[in-house]
Amino acid sequence: MVARHTSNPIRADSLDAEMTGDHAVTGPVKAMIFKGELFVIEDKGMTDYYGTRLFATLDAIHRALVSFPDRAQLPSCEFIISWGDKPARGAPVWGYTKNDTPEYYDTWLMPDFGFFSWPEPKTGAYTEIRRAIRRVEKETPFEKKVPKLVWRGAPLIEDRVKFLDYTQQKAWADVRVINWEDGNDLEKNYLTLAEHCRYMFIAHVSGLSWSGQGKYTRNCHSVLISHELEWREIYDSALVYSGPEQNAVRVADDWSDLDATMETFLANTTAAKTIADNAKDSLHDRYLTPAAEACYWRRLIQGYASVSFDPELYEADEQTLRGVPYESFTLLRKVHWDAY
Repeated sequence: MVARHTSNPIRADSLDAEMTGDHAVTGPVKAMIFKGELFVIEDKGMTDYYGTRLFATLDAIHRALVSFPDRAQLPSCEFIISWGDKPARGAPVWGYTKNDTPEYYDTWLMPDFGFFSWPEPKTGAYTEIRRAIRRVEKETPFEKKVPKLVWRGAPLIEDRVKFLDYTQQKAWADVRVINWEDGNDLEKNYLTLAEHCRYMFIAHVSGLSWSGQGKYTRNCHSVLISHELEWREIYDSALVYSGPEQNAVRVADDWSDLDATMETFLANTTAAKTIADNAKDSLHDRYLTPAAEACYWRRLIQGYASVSFDPELYEADEQTLRGVPYESFTLLRKVHWDAY
């Protein structure tokens, strides 16, 4: 991204370009980092359609800043947060995911909201999930895990329908559709994210774009099996699909070789354990740690700022702040209000 923008740097008016995309995000939420402090400049794009996503993202940025002793030395920058399932297009934005098509060339990948917390489905804080996963892993070493492929979710898109069809009646599959509105179904089939770690194999299937489950289940000491993933996440460069450092498994996009893949691993669980060991070492213990997430935020700020304009802290009168300090915004959740 830095190389792409070196010859075409981001200007102030770049952030005011008309954007298209996700129907739920009708306008930008513009923020600024100035000498290590976070400000929210515009909130006209705020909506509760995605619940707490935006606030989790802003909280995560703020946490990455205040935990850094030299934060005042970080470069200043102004940016747009796009918090939909697919990033807005037409302007440089920070988004949770992107694919490799030209329409997303201006999307800068940021950690998704779940690295902070996802309370609506009671997923909880990221640190809480990692704690629960460690508890399950202590109780269930790899050799004692259920020798099956597990997945729970909703059939949102064709990729998931294909996966559900392919895994039906397979002896090696524990795959279920979850109906969130059916209490009996939830009682019978629901698994917490940590409970997925009791299985040797966990399926990773795309959602409407990326799948929010991935960053959680890749913390398991298990083998993650995915199809060809179109939508990228911040940790994708850490996934290794072959060789001695292999930490993930990828099958055909139509799942046609999943049966053979499972039979191979079930006949050689030692090879499967090697992949799971690598995943634990490289993902759970390194690239998916809260410290790594905070480091990613700071590298994003540095990279983006290196090819962007220097923002102004004050309006033209040199007295009025252009944004609201995040400490105030997080309490009232708006940029403009009357004193009371």
